[in-house]
Amino acid sequence: MSARLISPNGRTLTQPYYAAEGLIVSLGVENNVQDNVYLLANDTDLRFENMVSVAHQAVIENSTVGDFTFFGFRGRTRNAVIEEGAMIMHNTTVEYVTIPADRITPMGARITTQEQADALPVAWKSEAVGGRTKLGGKALPGDLLGLARRGQNQKSDGSESSMSSSSGRGSRGW
Repeated sequence: MSARLISPNGRTLTQPYYAAEGLIVSLGVENNVQDNVYLLANDTDLRFENMVSVAHQAVIENSTVGDFTFFGFRGRTRNAVIEEGAMIMHNTTVEYVTIPADRITPMGARITTQEQADALPVAWKSEAVGGRTKLGGKALPGDLLGLARRGQNQKSDGSESSMSSSSGRGSRGW
């Protein structure tokens, strides 16, 4: 069996990636992988779910990455599980741990024990409550996480809304 890249819709990854013999690098849909990112599957598969954003010069190796996650500039993630909604900030190293859902790392941190990972603060609380998404304890109009996942501009009452302002600066409407 040969090494391979799995990407939805047959898209070609222009970033450096490496998969050892019999391993895969698997990307979900609507991922954003910026310049000089390295995706490596040396010992185990590297798997991304959907809507993952990886900033410039990050390295992600032998890991499993959940939906709606973020990796900052020059971050290093190795042999880790990054759960849904987690944010690995700039210049942060994460190794051999599971980062719980919706957590954020400090910039420049080194997270190498599960105790450190479990102690990370919650970045947001993404729970849909009666058609509303609650972020950090504050309910916002519409199911924002659902909107992000669907890529639609729909208000909580079902009508369409514009996500851009008349000033052209791309107001998010909340």
